[in-house]
Amino acid sequence: MNYKPKHPTPLTNRQRRICDLICQGRLNKEIAFELEIPYSTVKDEVSMIFWKLGKRNRVELAVCWYETTRMRRAS
Repeated sequence: MNYKPKHPTPLTNRQRRICDLICQGRLNKEIAFELEIPYSTVKDEVSMIFWKLGKRNRVELAVCWYETTRMRRAS
């Protein structure tokens, strides 16, 4: 799978942290609790992540994020 962001705007640190938590199977409410931010903020951030990366759902995001972080660790 070739990873090409739909929108080249980089993810913020918080968005990267949310991606990590999504890959761990966390729900938005759990993410909000762990990051101590409002639930609505998590929903907005997840939507922005999907838009930036051109993904439609959490499964696509998790696969993409896993492959991307694995490639970063290998280099």
